[in-house]
Amino acid sequence: MGFINKGFPNIYFYDFPVDRWSKYSCTINTRFDSLPEDKEQLLSLLVKELLKVKAFWDSENIGDKRALRQLVKIAKSIEYVKGNGVMAFFVYTHSKKQKKISTSVIEDVSIPEFMTPPAGSDYNQDYINSPGKVTVDDKSYDLITEGVPCKTIFAVEHKNRSEEPVVQCNNCHGSGIVKCPVCKGSGREEYEDYNYVRYEYETKSRTCLECSGTGRTECPECNGRGEIDIFAAHYSLVHSVEEIVSKRAEVRYILPGKRPKVLISSPDELEHREYDNTIDGAIDRSYVSQIHEVVDLVNKTGELAYLKKNGKDYFEDRREEMKGALEERGMVSEYEELLNLSERNISESIRLRGDIVSRKDALFRFPVIMLNVSYGESSRATFVIYTMNGKTKVDLCNLYGMSIGEMIKYKIVSLLKK
Repeated sequence: MGFINKGFPNIYFYDFPVDRWSKYSCTINTRFDSLPEDKEQLLSLLVKELLKVKAFWDSENIGDKRALRQLVKIAKSIEYVKGNGVMAFFVYTHSKKQKKISTSVIEDVSIPEFMTPPAGSDYNQDYINSPGKVTVDDKSYDLITEGVPCKTIFAVEHKNRSEEPVVQCNNCHGSGIVKCPVCKGSGREEYEDYNYVRYEYETKSRTCLECSGTGRTECPECNGRGEIDIFAAHYSLVHSVEEIVSKRAEVRYILPGKRPKVLISSPDELEHREYDNTIDGAIDRSYVSQIHEVVDLVNKTGELAYLKKNGKDYFEDRREEMKGALEERGMVSEYEELLNLSERNISESIRLRGDIVSRKDALFRFPVIMLNVSYGESSRATFVIYTMNGKTKVDLCNLYGMSIGEMIKYKIVSLLKK
């Protein structure tokens, strides 16, 4: 199965598997399969390599450096764990249908007639396999941060001009009037008036000149008639509802003997974010960029888990086939754990983004070594070693620094023990 791959994905994650804000991650020259199996030797090697990265050890992290430098000596116990890590990529496609119904008139009567309730109409499938950014009618949309607006047809009716020479105006829905475009229906409009005392313009309000304060104007499409004349002998009415298609990407991983964790979870708000030029802004931009990379990676390597029609019917459901492939590789329990965690708060995503119409999965298995080092009173540091792009990576998690007082106390106790 294409969605199961051995080896870490060829994608950059600056925060795996440590906390997003952690800096203690480096690449070492020793090959993964050449690392010493003796835990004391391995710990010494890792400490030495991390201490080489001078960028980590500024004045703010001096306590961490002090603890790391003495870690081999102050370690109470070292646990060596070697196994496989599992990383799951999930890309959900959402469809949120609006309540507004629109009707268009076309002269094509060759398309078949059909009628379904608007709520049960088929969703737009054009963007199921699309990347994070798409262009529609020369306008660019972001499937992740804003979604793509489109229309979903739920009914087609064939008509004859001899029987029905006019149709209801779609712009005003037959009323002949629309909200005033100047005052947006408020009946008041703002204008600039020059103050000769202050030598500046002031914003003031007055009765809207366009609608005379009513907030309504004559529909420009039908000139207030509420209906449109039809000139074709035969025509079709195409009824549709507005829809927003969006994608939500998640990456979760599980290491041997650990609880599953989230690495990436794209925001549910369908709106663009204004990123500033600060460090936090740069991190946010990088984070959203990684979400786009995830969507692209899953489109290339993933398998369609399921694709729903009308919220209930399946076009294609390959979950059982996927589960069988997972069982062959002994990965079912890890995958289900990651999936359950991903779908725990699914109802909130559906409320914000609409129904889930498809989910694509990509699963990666990679060898990993972990060193769990207990030291101090109750401190515990974890080294995670894995390969990425053919290089050996080392991440250091949960390192708690030591003050000068703690270090002096440790040395005195050590001397007394001797």
